[in-house]
Amino acid sequence: MSNRFLSYASIMLFLTLGAGSARAFSGGSPVCDVQSLPLLPMANAVSSPVPIGWSLRVDSAFYQAGSTVEVRIGNADPLKRVRGVLLWAKTSSDFQPAGSFLVGPGSMYQHVPPGNGVFCQQASITHIDASPRQQSTLVFSWSPPASGLDVQLRAFLIEDCALPFGCRGAQALTQTLLLSEAIFRAGFED
Repeated sequence: MSNRFLSYASIMLFLTLGAGSARAFSGGSPVCDVQSLPLLPMANAVSSPVPIGWSLRVDSAFYQAGSTVEVRIGNADPLKRVRGVLLWAKTSSDFQPAGSFLVGPGSMYQHVPPGNGVFCQQASITHIDASPRQQSTLVFSWSPPASGLDVQLRAFLIEDCALPFGCRGAQALTQTLLLSEAIFRAGFED
């Protein structure tokens, strides 16, 4: 089932953002997260080997309201680079946008622009151009929600590649990362 999500997301990115490898993914993702998309059959242009090894990392499985959490996207192969990035945060209970990713001046990333009836808020972040990115640039600051909700983080990536028709077949979806609010009682964390 995840291959079907990845396929549709890559097709949407391909059709929306341009077919050539120089233009592909140039404006970022048109959607807040790939799981909100309908399913379509697998695309026939898939890279070989299929991208694997991508993961999300945080320092702790707990967050504290009012603090920021550093979210890293990485691969076991330190030479892997990406062209397309979509990272999102949702509540685990009702799958609503959760918290906000910080975007500073001159950033290589932006919040997913609202459009097509999509209201992303600031809980999704995507790239702004098609340049390949080193893993060292895949570090994001996320401000969690003020309430004690469990939150899911997940990322969709398009690896840098050498496919003849662009990198749309080089997609990867990370595992879901679950974060819970840290609870403090009498000065101690539960």
